[in-house]
Amino acid sequence: MRAPVQHCQSFYPHRRLRRAHKVPAVLYGHGTAPVHVALPGHEAPIDELAERIGAIAAHHDRRLSQVLDICRDSKTLLGVSLALFGPREGYTRLLALEEAGAHVEYLFQRGELGIANLDEVSEQTNPVIQYETRRGAAA
Repeated sequence: MRAPVQHCQSFYPHRRLRRAHKVPAVLYGHGTAPVHVALPGHEAPIDELAERIGAIAAHHDRRLSQVLDICRDSKTLLGVSLALFGPREGYTRLLALEEAGAHVEYLFQRGELGIANLDEVSEQTNPVIQYETRRGAAA
């Protein structure tokens, strides 16, 4: 038996706009008015949405700079993860690797990280990739 789903229309005033493909950017956090409070899936409502978005963006900018700095000397993904988060065990080790991997992949796709051991990568079936900051990449 399924529980009925109830929607409070005051939480979904943008439904008609969404159907018309006219969702205002402010609903995705690119502005503040008319958003007065954000309702995240977890934790308490966010009253200062613009400030929270700014804090998250600044955190990710700092983390990207950290990865570029770490990779001044070539590092494996494990090396990047250890430099960012220190040694971890169990599930938190997986989370640290995924977080480091997401940043490494982003910087690699933007051309700010390169593969230091490209010859080894091209010759071996399952090589351990060493990443390095490319010249001109800002850290």
